[in-house]
Amino acid sequence: MLLALSFVCAPLQADPQSLQRLQDKLQGMHAFQASFTQTVIDGGGSMLQSTLGDIAVKRPGLLHWQTAAPFEQLLVSDGIKLWSYDADLEQVTVQAVAQYLSQGPALLLSGDVDNLAASYEINDAQRSDNIWQFQLVPKAPDSLFEQISLTFADNTLLQMDLLDSLGQRSSLAFSEIKINPLLDDAMFTFVPPQGVDIIAQ
Repeated sequence: MLLALSFVCAPLQADPQSLQRLQDKLQGMHAFQASFTQTVIDGGGSMLQSTLGDIAVKRPGLLHWQTAAPFEQLLVSDGIKLWSYDADLEQVTVQAVAQYLSQGPALLLSGDVDNLAASYEINDAQRSDNIWQFQLVPKAPDSLFEQISLTFADNTLLQMDLLDSLGQRSSLAFSEIKINPLLDDAMFTFVPPQGVDIIAQ
């Protein structure tokens, strides 16, 4: 974890082959499923929260993301719409997936790999024989994230680190990883519970 967080802070050597190396790793990953531990650290280095959850993604644009109490959240995308359900507030926010892709790192894994260069400046570094880390800086001026970092062992994604516009750092450490599992499309559909408020963006 500390290695990945230090990577978020460290400048990388620009490499024109970085984009191709990342595309090569992502193109073979048509689906991804894992459990994760998410930690959030403020600009001063203090821990703000630690959360457990599960993620499943599938191309094109399918996402199921769920975190456990006390920070419960459910995100579901069918490739067209993205639902964000907050059970405590009894509220569902709905937006177009295309609107979220530039700001949602999880959907980066299920998006169009060929369009990465249009959305990010990409650098990478080899940390050991089989460990590669990629640094993605969003090109959109209104992005919620200043930087996204991906750590791979061979072609398996181990960790994702995020630096947001407020200086907070979030780290997702994956476990129980499955590459290209058979995922039921039903897990990428969402029917709002009765009585919840639905907010369209």
